[in-house]
Amino acid sequence: MAASFPRTLMAIEYTIHVSRDNTDNGQVVYNGSFKHVCKCWWDPPDKIPAGTYFGCSATFMNSARNSKGGKREAVFLPNVPKRVGIFLHYWPGTNLKVWSDGCILLMEEDILKIWDDISPHDGRNVTVTVEDREPAPR
Repeated sequence: MAASFPRTLMAIEYTIHVSRDNTDNGQVVYNGSFKHVCKCWWDPPDKIPAGTYFGCSATFMNSARNSKGGKREAVFLPNVPKRVGIFLHYWPGTNLKVWSDGCILLMEEDILKIWDDISPHDGRNVTVTVEDREPAPR
């Protein structure tokens, strides 16, 4: 009879790479159980420092609501220098300054794809890298 070995599940490494240029929008590349690329936005005068943020988590925001009135799904970035309450979260596409408050904004469909893939939630199992790059010459 063949030996039976317990099945070991490999932990998925969740990464989010945010590329910013000198405007108010850029690109998110998510890698988890799949790859997802989408556009993102922020308020330029209130943007967070570029860098790598470890121990991030898919979570719910405390008081903010999603488009259906439920708790807003987001990815929390801890340890942002001189900031608290920084997330990647949904944005309805209007009034960027009010919605950003230092956060990185995605369309709801995009943040939900990412949020649904990350497991467990509140697991401090996501690494987010924010990179500033020069805009392409025109």
